[in-house]
Amino acid sequence: INLKAALSQRESDKASERQKRNVKYRKSKLIYWGQSPFGSIRVGVGMQARMMRHVQELADGRVIDHGATVARLFELYAQGYGFDATAKQLNDEGFLHLDRNNQLVPFKPGAIQSIAWNPLFYAGYVVVDRRWHSKHSKPNLSGEGTLLEQLASAAGAQRSPNVEAIISDALAIQAIQARIERRRTGKSLDQPR
Repeated sequence: INLKAALSQRESDKASERQKRNVKYRKSKLIYWGQSPFGSIRVGVGMQARMMRHVQELADGRVIDHGATVARLFELYAQGYGFDATAKQLNDEGFLHLDRNNQLVPFKPGAIQSIAWNPLFYAGYVVVDRRWHSKHSKPNLSGEGTLLEQLASAAGAQRSPNVEAIISDALAIQAIQARIERRRTGKSLDQPR
């Protein structure tokens, strides 16, 4: 039994290493790896995969542009709305979010945070060499370029031809500025500026 367990563990370790090499290679080719963030959809497979704006046609004939929802979310966040206020405003305006089961549901503050704190992806970047974890620390933004370029450099991200930008660089910069301002002032995230 011990020999069988040791062989199984060895094969598991080899598979893990192969997968890590595969992910690293895809990232080096600026192919997004992971679950599609809200507002985007993976088109194609393997090395031909591209992340595109998600426009969904419902069974009743309605069409929902989830990319437009993301853009509106970033507009509100950049204006100073916190997670709760952004969720409430989007829900009041009739926007819906796709949950992990692909069901349309009202926005919750956690969904707002996961989108608002990911301006790099939504501006068309892929993190190639992660240098920090956005939820646990703050990046050191310094050097030349716009705030977006500084954030990309700090995060180890590069603009990718395989990721369609859903928000403009200008809107991404405004959202980054809003997040920095919130951290600096310690203002409640529940009220607009």
